[in-house]
Amino acid sequence: MASLLGIVLGAGLVGVILEPVTAASVPAGWPTPGASWTNGVVLCRFDSGTPSVSVSALGLADSGLSTAPGSIEEVSPAGSLVATASLSGANWTATNDSTSDAFDQSYSAHVAIASSPGPAPTVGSVDVRVDYDLAAYAENSRSNLSSVSMRWDISNWTWQESGDRLVLTLTAWPSVLSAERLVASSPSGLTSLAVGSGELREYLELPEVAASSVAGSSPTSVVVSPQLQVGPTNASIRLSVAASAGAFTSLTYSLTLGVPVSETFVGLPLSEYLLVLGAGSTVVVAAAVAARRIRQRPSGFVLVAEDP
Repeated sequence: MASLLGIVLGAGLVGVILEPVTAASVPAGWPTPGASWTNGVVLCRFDSGTPSVSVSALGLADSGLSTAPGSIEEVSPAGSLVATASLSGANWTATNDSTSDAFDQSYSAHVAIASSPGPAPTVGSVDVRVDYDLAAYAENSRSNLSSVSMRWDISNWTWQESGDRLVLTLTAWPSVLSAERLVASSPSGLTSLAVGSGELREYLELPEVAASSVAGSSPTSVVVSPQLQVGPTNASIRLSVAASAGAFTSLTYSLTLGVPVSETFVGLPLSEYLLVLGAGSTVVVAAAVAARRIRQRPSGFVLVAEDP
């Protein structure tokens, strides 16, 4: 670790805070507003106060695919909008739920439900949590190093009518509008391509299944139907859940944001990754990763000693 810090400090880079993360001392509320983190392959940059993220390959300038949740809608069997919970204006609480296996930034909120069409009075509420998970180790089988999972957990929705269904909405856009453009890659996914060269920079995949459960019961699979409207600078996404009112009290759905890069060159423990704040973070982390040799994950948060 000493050699790593020596290399970074010796490079003369300023204006960047480097903070090792350990099991004994995870900074309260980490990441702070505007913070970033990386596992050496993917760089995640978070918005302050809202569950939005920009995902890009580490070290690739002027790139990134951003996404944020929009709303949860209750729709009648005929397709009419019955009620809406707007997530863009919710009062979100950000929490660091990282473990030794993964970075995990979560946002939670208790959101009012309004009948539609509006303006209309509040007719109920819902509890929503959005997690961004990024694997910390190459041998972590739960996820690969080049993708970020955006997980929705929805519970206690106040149903208005029997037979109604939920529709989750979100938006996606290039983090640098002049550098990338969006293209629909399939009925359940999109890609972000470099303007000019057409090189693949990032992608978004929408699984067609979620997990639903009634209080006290085991989760069961439920079909999700994605609908995408994709333009060069913005994508509107609707995820229609097949289960109807009363079929569940909680719902979990995960989508994937990723970058097309190799994930075999990194294997550092979580305690040696750097929380980077401010301009220049990409340069510092890239230098740090390049300065370390490939290693296997140690047990817990024990640092691996440097070779003499």
